[in-house]
Amino acid sequence: MNNSHADQNRGTYIPFYVDLSEKKILVAGSGPAALKALRTLSASGVSLFCLTDSDPVPPELSALCAAEAVTILNKTYEREDLYDMDYVICCLNDPRTVHDIFISCRTLGIRICVPGDPSHSDFFLEAPEETSAQTPSSRGSSCPETPENSSARAISGQDPQNLSPDPSDCSKDIDNAAGPGNALPELTIYTDGSARGNPDGPGGYGAVLEFRGRDGQVHTREYSQGYRKTTNNRMELMAAIAALEALTRPCSIDLWSDSQYLIKAFNDHWIDGWIRKNWTRAGNEPVKNADLWKRLLAAAAPHRIRWHWVKGHDGNPGNERCDELATSAADSGNLIDDIPAE
Repeated sequence: MNNSHADQNRGTYIPFYVDLSEKKILVAGSGPAALKALRTLSASGVSLFCLTDSDPVPPELSALCAAEAVTILNKTYEREDLYDMDYVICCLNDPRTVHDIFISCRTLGIRICVPGDPSHSDFFLEAPEETSAQTPSSRGSSCPETPENSSARAISGQDPQNLSPDPSDCSKDIDNAAGPGNALPELTIYTDGSARGNPDGPGGYGAVLEFRGRDGQVHTREYSQGYRKTTNNRMELMAAIAALEALTRPCSIDLWSDSQYLIKAFNDHWIDGWIRKNWTRAGNEPVKNADLWKRLLAAAAPHRIRWHWVKGHDGNPGNERCDELATSAADSGNLIDDIPAE
């Protein structure tokens, strides 16, 4: 990975320290970083696996794994290797493989650590070297991250129609979003989409973000937008995209939607298959709404998300409010064009 990129982003990353005891941990790699990770974990009483594409297995790695009862997976990386893991320590040298594992961990809900790259990590094996002076964000923030203000940058308070918030404007930060200890801020998100005369009529989306601040109060933010001509499924995806793109730092999220289309794509691993088949379905047909699925994956990547289905129009306050926002946006005079990306 690019170390300069990691150094630039260290100032905006809050490490997530976790209890690694009694967990299944996959250490991917066979170089010095992987060996150090295995040694660090070997005394923790965890179930360790080592994924390496080295053939033969380097003697030092083989000896370490034998001594510490580490299971070696000596083959090319496949997504199936991740399914039973709780944590992944990715120490491979190929940036493309690291990125692939990173995206897979995100879609599977697995916590990942890429040593030296905080922007692609959920936790550190040990505390970062910089414990006092923090550097400004590489995105040009005029407010360097400090223990006093780091939690305040969880959500942007931008206009709901602005889907590209500017995290450099500290005046737009909302109240602190709290997480236990140094953990990620915890949020609940509700989303809904609506279309009139689907697929040729106007439509809209609604999203509600709820979080508890360090003041103990529950805060909410609402987002909505209407489109002249769209589909219900595209609005379901846009609701989730709008909510996630409003966040300006990694968060732990429970996202609720009444769209089976959205929730099953993640929980039933549809996206894994689409990515593996280069965004095609059975019969080599292109995946519908691939432009929004790719945008959603990018928006979801920094976060730890649990995807939940909620029955629509069944009295759930968050879902009902999102439905109001979505239908009101679809019926408003403030409609924009839904132009699928190439």
